[in-house]
Amino acid sequence: MQPTTSPNLATPTTTRRGFLGHVAGAYFAAGAITTTVALADPLADMIDAYRQELQHVNELPGDPPDDFVWRAMNALDADVVPVPCTRATALDALRLAKAECTDMSAPPMVLNLVTAALAFFEANA
Repeated sequence: MQPTTSPNLATPTTTRRGFLGHVAGAYFAAGAITTTVALADPLADMIDAYRQELQHVNELPGDPPDDFVWRAMNALDADVVPVPCTRATALDALRLAKAECTDMSAPPMVLNLVTAALAFFEANA
């Protein structure tokens, strides 16, 4: 911080902005203030939306109405889904895929591959 000379005095003075900048810098450097930046993870959002949609349908009395639109499931069934932004989302995607393979009919190979990949990631966390 470069002190400035007061026009009325021959002594150096510090501006309020400069002082606060140095105080905040010292706190950050000491770890007293931490910040968390939440990154957007579209796949995590899609998985959450699917789980909420599924919970809603499971709470309905009987089957869903014929005109019910599975928006979240349709988004996950699309040809291209976003790449996970975090390891946690990648693991969550594998867990959901495994659960869906178990609950729905899928070729055994799909369940076996997902189970194997999931076991690798969970063991090497």
